[in-house]
Formats: sequence, structure tokens, C-alpha cells
Amino acid sequence: MSLSGYVPTFKERRPFEVSFVVYFHFHESKCEQQQQEEVVQQLNTQFLEIDDGDAHSSYTSPPALN
Repeated sequence: MSLSGYVPTFKERRPFEVSFVVYFHFHESKCEQQQQEEVVQQLNTQFLEIDDGDAHSSYTSPPALN
């Protein structure tokens, strides 16, 4: 429920608004999943190169969220 107490029905909403929200939610979850996979890959890489004693040199931090 919205704070104003009025919840617009699906038909009252603009189609663009609805599709944009749906797309944005989908896009956000895809990015999240991709970032998790990147972190896992980076961790695996770090563990593989730990024998060199210089694992941090090849480790790159995940990109900042916009």
C-alpha cells in the first residue's frame, strides 16, 4: 500500500511506466548475478595464485556500482 492510501490499478498505470519498472528490476537482478559470478571467479583466481606469495598483485577489486 502506498503512503497516500491510493493504489493505482494496473490499467491506470501508464504502460511505459510498468514495462520500465519490470525491465529495470530484471536488469538489476541480471547485473547482481553477473557481479556475484565475477567475485567468485576472482576468489578462485586468488586461491590458485596463492602459491606465488604475491596473490594480491593480480587481484582486481569488483567495479563500483553506479
